[in-house]
Amino acid sequence: MMGIIKEYQKDELTIVWQPKKCIHAGVCVLKHYQMFMIQRQNVG
Repeated sequence: MMGIIKEYQKDELTIVWQPKKCIHAGVCVLKHYQMFMIQRQNVG
């Protein structure tokens, strides 16, 4: 079982999120909040 995998795509950039691997997600959101400000579309 691979677990949850979500992909968000914008132009030529794809963000892949695997919660079992993201042990520091809160740090990403606080320090790099600009990345999370775009309108997200779930392509998975």
